[in-house]
Amino acid sequence: MAKAELSKLTAQPTEIEIRGKTFKVSPLTIDDLAALEQWVRQERLVAFMRASQQVQVDPAVYTQTMIGLTSQPISADEVSAETATIRGTRFILWRMLQRYQPQIKLERLGDLVDVNNLDEISAIVSAVGGLEPEEETPHPPVEGAVEAVVVGAKN
Repeated sequence: MAKAELSKLTAQPTEIEIRGKTFKVSPLTIDDLAALEQWVRQERLVAFMRASQQVQVDPAVYTQTMIGLTSQPISADEVSAETATIRGTRFILWRMLQRYQPQIKLERLGDLVDVNNLDEISAIVSAVGGLEPEEETPHPPVEGAVEAVVVGAKN
């Protein structure tokens, strides 16, 4: 069993290297996912408040929208979808780093992660955090379907 797989089972930290520096990251917990849910809610509120400053919003509509944004549950599917975004990946990485490097701030993760290492970091977050996507099962061919051919593709 690989070191990363064993750490997921025992909740032990895994060491990762980012830009030549070693960091300890912890597997995700239910508390981390709850924090992500709360963060998503907060981000939605901030986005709505910013947008409402740009246009005239009826006070009753504003109040109802704020009530809806604060009371409406965020589904597990929405939380899962957020982990696939760059912002979600950044938040999850930050949560994974926090137990052993509490001095790292969410806003400063850009110092560690950029477009040159984003794919690598996303893979680390998925593997260590237990967010690895399920393997897709091929769909059986549909009877009567036409096979698409990509022009210029080599077989």
